[in-house]
Amino acid sequence: MVCVGDVLSQPHCRLQSLWCPSPEKTIRWVATSDLIDPTPFLEGDELLLTTAQELVDASTQQWNSYIKRLQRHSVSAIGIASDIAVDNIPTAAIRACKRYHMNLFDVPKQTPFVRITRMVAELVHSEQKEGEQRFLHAQGHIIQAVRSMDPLSSCIDVLGKELMCHVALISATKRVLRAHPTHHSIESDSAQRLVEGLQRQSMVNYHKHWAFRCETNTQGYCALVCTSKQNLARWQTDLLHSASLLLGFFLDTQADLRAQSKKLLHHSLLCALQGDLSTTRLLAATVFPLAQPLDNHCHICVIDSQSHNNSFLFDDIIDRLVNLVSPHTPPIIAGMEDHQLVIAISPRLLPFMRSTIDNICTDESLRAGIGPKVTLSDLAHSLHAARAALRITSSDEPVITWQQLRSDDLLRLIGLDTMQTLSQELKNNLRDKELYHTLTSFIHNNGIRSTIAGELGIHRNTLLHRLKKIEEKLDVHLDDPGVRARLWVALQG
Repeated sequence: MVCVGDVLSQPHCRLQSLWCPSPEKTIRWVATSDLIDPTPFLEGDELLLTTAQELVDASTQQWNSYIKRLQRHSVSAIGIASDIAVDNIPTAAIRACKRYHMNLFDVPKQTPFVRITRMVAELVHSEQKEGEQRFLHAQGHIIQAVRSMDPLSSCIDVLGKELMCHVALISATKRVLRAHPTHHSIESDSAQRLVEGLQRQSMVNYHKHWAFRCETNTQGYCALVCTSKQNLARWQTDLLHSASLLLGFFLDTQADLRAQSKKLLHHSLLCALQGDLSTTRLLAATVFPLAQPLDNHCHICVIDSQSHNNSFLFDDIIDRLVNLVSPHTPPIIAGMEDHQLVIAISPRLLPFMRSTIDNICTDESLRAGIGPKVTLSDLAHSLHAARAALRITSSDEPVITWQQLRSDDLLRLIGLDTMQTLSQELKNNLRDKELYHTLTSFIHNNGIRSTIAGELGIHRNTLLHRLKKIEEKLDVHLDDPGVRARLWVALQG
């Protein structure tokens, strides 16, 4: 990419800079014109050479209008020949260039315009040749990246390093799929404009972002976005364009592979719940050939939402959790069961995945219950526990583990209606306040007679008489654990 500074630095042309606030501006070609308005013949990014013959006696206002027109048509610099039409560059011209931030230099009499034109042509040709070499070099690295385990991430990394820019692949929903560096993000407004612009054309430039359309059959289209403070050279835009075609192909291929992998993961989960552990391990190893073997113990996580049409969102969640599996960790198995996403997670993976699950549930207004650690053969038990924990989640606490359940959570688990029904039934059958108070003490002290008698301040025989009357009125045996559990719930109402 030939810049104004490159032209000024050529010693054989002996150009003298009079005002050069933007030496990094691109020069794509040289235009020569003495017209008072040459802009109809300009395309932008030119170096304009002139003798200023039509502006010999121009006023400050005329110079301002002339330079303003050039600035609006993206002229990169203007070179005025001195000692031809004018002895010296007019002060009004210098002031106008300063006002409109136009690069200005003096072309001495002994430097013909054709020498400058030839010099720029040689620089452009050299830059194009160098660009072709860099393009081929970078393309070779991209071909190597294609052979990696994660071609999408590898290609984006290669592009970022070769272009020395921030590069990201974003979906039509403005979600960053891959980025270099990995923490790179794009402002919401810029992402919106780029994605919308690619609906109508294959390349969009907005606020130092260059976006190229990646056509896919499965996801509509994605955007390959390069962020650079400088204009991109031709070889850079060519590289991004060819990469966008390649990435579109890989997105489709990856989508097909993901769909097949998810089917295998779901079948693996079903086999585990049915006790077929050998098939479960075989399928998990097929999906994750580089991961550690499936653990002997797992937690079940159940994710649910208010809507029954969340297959796309649940697929995205599986993708995010699958990306956390590495050669140093065991795999996960997952699938849809009764409109819920069910995931079996190793205890070693759960601490890393828990924060991701928390963030997903918060951002997407989902709920999740996590069951206890169990053996693979007892996975159904963890599933029931996870669903029980899921039932007591709330908007304030969208993720609950079975271990978090406390006595008040058990009441929420049982349900307010059940508790109130049992409570009202007890009050109807045991109206005597003395007996009711005795029963309360009996439940709270786990049926230990001596402790109950001491708490109530009565003789043991008196206590035994009251307990017998309670049993008769309620038609129960107080030493039955199930009866005690039901009475404890009733007393909470």
